[in-house]
Amino acid sequence: MQEAVSDSSTLIHLAGIGRLELLNESYGKILITPAVWKEVVEEGKGRPGVKEVKEAHKSDWMEVIAPSNESVVRLLERELHKGEAEAIALGIERRTVVKFLALR
Repeated sequence: MQEAVSDSSTLIHLAGIGRLELLNESYGKILITPAVWKEVVEEGKGRPGVKEVKEAHKSDWMEVIAPSNESVVRLLERELHKGEAEAIALGIERRTVVKFLALR
């Protein structure tokens, strides 16, 4: 199976409906960035996703990895939040799928 990079919204919304494991079933390894971890786990106290993301990380199907190209992150941050910028930069580096969940 391939790996995918996820942003915060995808994790929060899938956890909110009790279906975070769909990412693991569909892609195997899920990569998240430090900014995504911070938004979901550290700043998300009491919200959907905290417990589920911690468990996924502990189970080794979710891994926290920082993108190495800070120039790309800074450029993307001109238009995006840090978590989205890092996710896109990591996706580019890893040449993998980046998962964003847009709700309208």
